[in-house]
Amino acid sequence: MLPFDTERPNRAESFYRSNDALISELQQVTKALSAVLSRAAKANRTGTLRALSKQVVEAHRVAGDVITRARRLQDDTATFAATMNASSLLSEIVDEAKRLGLLDVHQRGDAILSFPTRMAVQGGLLRQYGKTVESTRPSIIASGLLAARVKAEQPSAGIIEAVFATYQLLVSARHDAIGDVVPITDVYAALTLMPAARDTYSETDLAFDLYSSIAAARNVTATGYSLSITGSTTTGPGRGHRMVARDGTEIVFSMVSFHKS
Repeated sequence: MLPFDTERPNRAESFYRSNDALISELQQVTKALSAVLSRAAKANRTGTLRALSKQVVEAHRVAGDVITRARRLQDDTATFAATMNASSLLSEIVDEAKRLGLLDVHQRGDAILSFPTRMAVQGGLLRQYGKTVESTRPSIIASGLLAARVKAEQPSAGIIEAVFATYQLLVSARHDAIGDVVPITDVYAALTLMPAARDTYSETDLAFDLYSSIAAARNVTATGYSLSITGSTTTGPGRGHRMVARDGTEIVFSMVSFHKS
């Protein structure tokens, strides 16, 4: 994770923007130097190399200045690393998310709750759905929260029918009845019998789709059975898939069932 502090708001995002500006300048200097070298090669062939001396000196000066600033920025990284504060970074992410229009984003301790996802600092890493968030740039993370929101509001039309068909097979094999609960883990295993399927669709993806379908009121099959999700008394308190309601309430569930509407 990159450095930030609590004394200057949006320090992390400012750091990245400074980096962006520096990279842009470096690209321009590289382009200018390439042009100068090209002209120098031509001048060398025509015997007018001296005329380019001032341009070469100026290009060298600009490049040196940019390199010096890059080194200072690198030093800043080391200096602020020791003052890294998770709460400050999460606060910046919330600010960026609100700029994108996600006004119902909630920060609670070392976690961000934004329908339908939960993001939290665990072991010094920012994690979402059990996976480490690769970027620590607030604006990029906020864009990811927005993407999750858009996806949740447009759940897959066929997922409920596929899960219901699988659920029927599982309750039949167990000699249970429609309405009894089945672990999401078992549903996922039956849906992804081919190993390759698990590479592109995780159990967390399934949980996300199920919760999103309920939140969007698209959880009823063509035959009139409604999907329900619940926790489990056997997995222990707080165990299961975590999603977030629109009001910021955390939903923890590990079981699914269907009931005739």
